Amino acid sequence: GSGTACLTRDGIALAVEVKDGRGSARVRALSVDEAPLPADDFTLPAGYSTLNLPPGMIAQMLGQ
Repeated sequence: GSGTACLTRDGIALAVEVKDGRGSARVRALSVDEAPLPADDFTLPAGYSTLNLPPGMIAQMLGQ
């Protein structure tokens, strides 16, 4: 696939466009607020669990 991105100097994605054999996607920021986020925004929800996949498994699941 291929893609383009427009980033701020700080690495914030303002616009991203990607294309591959299955289609395309485009994302564009409507607004940006660089205010600090409260630590509680990063608290995992109750019952959250992780799943460790072997290397290459995600690519295989996506048919890549």
